[in-house]
Amino acid sequence: MKKLIYIFSIILISTIAGYSQQYNHYSFNKLYDFDVNTIYDIEQSKNGHMWIGTDEGLFHFNGVSFKHHNHPLYNSEYTNIKEDTAGGIWFTNFGGQLFRLINDSIEVVVKNEEDNDFIAVYYLSEFPNVFYSCNRNRIITKLQFETKEQTNIYTSQKTEIIAPQSEKDGKIHVFERRGNTLIQWLINLKTAQVDSLGSYELEDRVFGTVRMMYIDEKPTISVTYKKLNFITLTQSADTILTHPTSSYEFNTIQKINGDLFLLTKQSLILLDKNKPQKLLSNYSHSCLEKDNEGNLWIGTLKEGIMIVPNRNIQHREIADDDIYESVQDKNQNIYFNSSQGKFYKLEYPYRSEPKLLANNTPVASMLYDSIRNRIYIGTQSGFYDLKQKKYIQNETQRGRFKQSVFIDQNTVLSSTSVGCKLHNLSKRPYPVFDNLSSDNKKSWTEKNQINLRNKRALNVGISKERKYIYVDYIDGLHVYHNSDDELKVFHDKKPILTSALYPAENGTWVATKERKLLKIEFDSVVKSLDLPATVDGFDKWENYLFAFNNKAIYRINTDTESVETIDIHDGLQRDNINSLFIVNDTVYAVGAHKIQLFPCSVLTENRIKPSVELSKIQVFDKTQPLGKLNKLSHDQNNITFHFNAISFRSQKSLTYQYRLKEIQPSWTSTTSDAPQAQFSRLAPGEYTMEYRACNEDNYCSDPKSVSFRIKPAFYQTWWFIVLLIGSIVTVLLLFFRWFLHNERQKNAFTQNKKDLERKVYKARISAIRSQMNPHFMFNALNTIQEFIITNQQNIASEYLADFADLMRKYLEQSKNEKISLQDEIETLEIYLKLENLRFEESLEYSIYTDPQINPYESYIPVMLLQPFIENSIKHGLLHKSDNRKLSIRFENLDENRIKCIIEDNGIGRKASADINKSRFKHQSFATKALNERLSLLNNETSDQIELNITDLYEGDESGGTRVEIIFNKTINK
Repeated sequence: MKKLIYIFSIILISTIAGYSQQYNHYSFNKLYDFDVNTIYDIEQSKNGHMWIGTDEGLFHFNGVSFKHHNHPLYNSEYTNIKEDTAGGIWFTNFGGQLFRLINDSIEVVVKNEEDNDFIAVYYLSEFPNVFYSCNRNRIITKLQFETKEQTNIYTSQKTEIIAPQSEKDGKIHVFERRGNTLIQWLINLKTAQVDSLGSYELEDRVFGTVRMMYIDEKPTISVTYKKLNFITLTQSADTILTHPTSSYEFNTIQKINGDLFLLTKQSLILLDKNKPQKLLSNYSHSCLEKDNEGNLWIGTLKEGIMIVPNRNIQHREIADDDIYESVQDKNQNIYFNSSQGKFYKLEYPYRSEPKLLANNTPVASMLYDSIRNRIYIGTQSGFYDLKQKKYIQNETQRGRFKQSVFIDQNTVLSSTSVGCKLHNLSKRPYPVFDNLSSDNKKSWTEKNQINLRNKRALNVGISKERKYIYVDYIDGLHVYHNSDDELKVFHDKKPILTSALYPAENGTWVATKERKLLKIEFDSVVKSLDLPATVDGFDKWENYLFAFNNKAIYRINTDTESVETIDIHDGLQRDNINSLFIVNDTVYAVGAHKIQLFPCSVLTENRIKPSVELSKIQVFDKTQPLGKLNKLSHDQNNITFHFNAISFRSQKSLTYQYRLKEIQPSWTSTTSDAPQAQFSRLAPGEYTMEYRACNEDNYCSDPKSVSFRIKPAFYQTWWFIVLLIGSIVTVLLLFFRWFLHNERQKNAFTQNKKDLERKVYKARISAIRSQMNPHFMFNALNTIQEFIITNQQNIASEYLADFADLMRKYLEQSKNEKISLQDEIETLEIYLKLENLRFEESLEYSIYTDPQINPYESYIPVMLLQPFIENSIKHGLLHKSDNRKLSIRFENLDENRIKCIIEDNGIGRKASADINKSRFKHQSFATKALNERLSLLNNETSDQIELNITDLYEGDESGGTRVEIIFNKTINK
């Protein structure tokens, strides 16, 4: 039945038997920061969005944000929300108006302005035809929405029409009330045909509120009676349910998935033929809505909206303060102590009020002894005796413990801060192990206890058949077998640090601090599973282990090794769970000040895929319409997509995934805290961005996509690029043409310059050469003159003949730049012969040519060697009176070069320089000419001529001079 908060109500007086549990729920207002607390109606539209009617207007919630709608001219208390086939949202107010909202615009469809009247029901199944009835006018009216034409299709002659809030197959059943008689009519909304279905009598009592709904597809009348304080449900005069209630003010009655709920100002009650159940208390309930994920939305008149994620997970309050620890006896009764030192008993099946057994008890760990029917408390102060039903001080020898377990009927294994102990509770010696050290045997006999190891112990456990004992010390897990000698257990060659132990066949289940679940048989790990978090304890049901921590419970299938998480998304409340028990296929989790319960087989996996959409698109922080994404300019390349998904079960724990297909093939994830995808500096082109949302159980919506195009700048278009390339090619061609022309001119200029320089060099060399030849001739004529004056005509005649031959060779060679080595040798022999005559045959000279040298094919510059030989004679040998020696050797230096060595045994360069210094004020002309000529020759060609002059010594005395000249072996003439 659709919801409506009725102005009047009655007090129903009765009691709901027992202390029933209530739905686990959370506050929608707190989770989503919704600050409106008076709720009249809740409706989910086809797109999954929620519409909330309040005393402050209509609110649209898209899963992330709210949008407020209000008509400024009329009452803003909105209720009766429905959606038509065109996506319009309809609602009424308490002022008598009917509204339609579409595209964020509100239209007043019906302007009924009669005082104290409002639209009680309206129907949209035949839209655009709308049918409605006001509270007072006893008429059902047909409104053609598009033309606004109105026609009355049914009018009652009596004072009251009872009509349902929703139609069925395009038809409605209408009841006229005439005293205690109900006359039934069937109205076909498609044809406007009205048929009578007869009448029946109600009990002759004073009526309170009469409402009509469909139950099991049958029209049903609910009646509250003012004086007798109960509610009845009647079908065709047959009472199908009568329900007494206690002191509750009636708001409405509503059906959800076959269940009938009574909503009062104090409670939400499930009306059951066998036994009613109070499911929620302390709220004034106004409306219910079940969304497409199965969440039950409960509107209240003072506390906003409460959401029940899973009706199978419930709780009940059992203590005023936090529960420290709890244990279970053999009859499944639960005993627990509170943080204030109170000790309680909660009898199975946990529906009665807990019994306070003792005050000021220690707040410590507990152990139940089924043999002695006692509960031991882990302190030095005592235990609670269940037989005597009292707390007994100072009669335990067990001492303070952290965790304890019975390994047989008389022996308790306990972990303490100083070690692990075995306690004998029988007060008579008996063998606990076959193999004990002598000290432990004595301690067991005299003190009824054994200290297995002096190391801080944390968790203790035993194998299912009580064969093996497991103790977790601060340095890792150890196992004992019929001996006080421990064996350390390893996993992946590392010690095992545990957070909880649970018995298994031939071993134990171990939860580690590294979030692993291990099955250990004796000292070997035989199975390993990953856990979502560290857990604090276990219980077992069939082939499932149920592990828990203070925030969640984990259902572990030990066969398939699958792990399911049961947490706030599934309806479990985060209440510091510290104990867990399984009784008769039901899980009971104790913590904080309550006990939570749910079936072991409860379905918690959220398989409903979220509904995802784009809430906003921004280009450089400026909102961009979706239709303009194909017209983005090149500088609009920073784009942000904002996501919005609906999955109320996830409670803001959604994951969004996106990818840009052209450049990002894999999915990128982001959370609900930053539900957006940002792309910066995108290159021009066409793109498709895919996105989806995944819930807490990793069920993802089908991918959606949005395409957009970034246009290139004018300089990135093909025509501009072609034009640019053409321009560049043209410029390059022009530049290349200019460059070639310039290079030709430059090469011509360079060649002309080189030719000119070469001519200058040749002119200067020729000038020097022309100067060197007369210089030698002057010296030779002086010698001939000397022979004539001294009356040595024969010598003068011979000298003059040789001199003539030499002059002839010089004249022939002066025409060329280079001469063959053979010509040079022949010229040097004539020259040396002339010089030897001057020295009166006292000059001993030699010319040697390496056989590897072909003197006829090797060419050298003219007059290259003669000046050096002249210097050796004039400056080195001239000043010696006898033993004058001069050697000239041509050696093959390598494949391309020849070395000429001119060596004399003269007085040396230093002695000659001293003599010349006293006789001449300048360097000899031949030496200057020689140096300048070598410089010019080296500048003229790349075939460099090397010159090295070395002074020779015999002991401390000068032994002559060596001149080495290196030149190319073959030089074309």
